[in-house]
Amino acid sequence: ARCFSAGSEVIVVPSSTPNPNAYMFHPKKSGSRGDTLDIMGERSAASFLDAAEADESPLASALFKIPLVRGVFLGPDYVTITKANVGEWKEITPMVGAAIADFMATGADPMPEGGDHKDTEILPDDDETTVKLKELISEMIRPEIQKDGGDLVFHGVEDGWVKLQLTGSCVGCPSSTETLQGGIDGLLKHYLPDLKGVMHVDG
Repeated sequence: ARCFSAGSEVIVVPSSTPNPNAYMFHPKKSGSRGDTLDIMGERSAASFLDAAEADESPLASALFKIPLVRGVFLGPDYVTITKANVGEWKEITPMVGAAIADFMATGADPMPEGGDHKDTEILPDDDETTVKLKELISEMIRPEIQKDGGDLVFHGVEDGWVKLQLTGSCVGCPSSTETLQGGIDGLLKHYLPDLKGVMHVDG
């Protein structure tokens, strides 16, 4: 069900993800065009696992006040909410949608201190493999994962192993291992055959 802000300026459309405990919420301008509204835009996504972490984001802080909300992920133009294992989505979807719609209608920045994707920023000291990995992640892998409400953080290469952290809807998702070991591992080895593989890290 769609949710509207108090003044009906913003509409929020929820959608499911491969993770049964995670939903994506897409804010749009109400009206015939329904233009999508940026959350983080071109900036790095932000992931929060509890209310204490969410101090830097007024939107995330508001969402953690809703019962059953256990995780908030701010993507380019969507918010992914992870709920507790108990309860049904129909219990909280209207509250989550309304909170996002009301916040976006104010025009405030959901993450005032949000920065760029530092994990894939190419640095002067990066070797050829690292540069290629950062390009593959930012251009091919991240956009695909974000379609399902998730994201990843690149933590470097160690002894041929690519260290990645999955965030957003990927956390706790039954298919996250398949995403890492199947899709991402295969893609990276296709372009960089000398890699040993991909390993998940917690940050």
